[in-house]
Amino acid sequence: MQVSIFYIARKRVGTLYAALAMLFPAVTGALYYATEARAYALPLGLESVALLCWLWAAEHERRGVALVGLAVALGLSVNLSFQTVLLCFPFGLGELTRTWQRRRVDVPVWIAFGASALPVPFFLPFLRALRAQNSAGLFAKPDWNQTVADYLMFLKPAVWVGFAAFVAVVVWCAVQR
Repeated sequence: MQVSIFYIARKRVGTLYAALAMLFPAVTGALYYATEARAYALPLGLESVALLCWLWAAEHERRGVALVGLAVALGLSVNLSFQTVLLCFPFGLGELTRTWQRRRVDVPVWIAFGASALPVPFFLPFLRALRAQNSAGLFAKPDWNQTVADYLMFLKPAVWVGFAAFVAVVVWCAVQR
């Protein structure tokens, strides 16, 4: 994920800021989930690779490789954790926006999205069985009211790092004067 962030940011803001962007997840609560036994890190990394491939495909850099990478990264992500199929919606929204701006449909990108969804029908019997078996005892029920608290929990460590960086910049500027 961090390597993908570096490549995405480097083209837009330069190497120094891309390195800082790459390091940002390491100072958030996401670091814990990278080491947890459940499969959170792999889908997150694959979704980041999918974003990089989608941007490459949109910018016509290594387009064929980017389209295959997009389909494979999204497909593997869905295979590892079926909830990641929900992350296909932001990609679709981004591609709809791109279609509206360009005033034409990029058919190969939509084919890559569709190819990544091929594993989903195979999960349906398992999801139905899981729903029937665990519907009453599901420990992590979705709660929209918890969303803000979850984001704050993940970003809280980064606030302290950001504050320390701000103080360091203020001190450095004072010393330079």
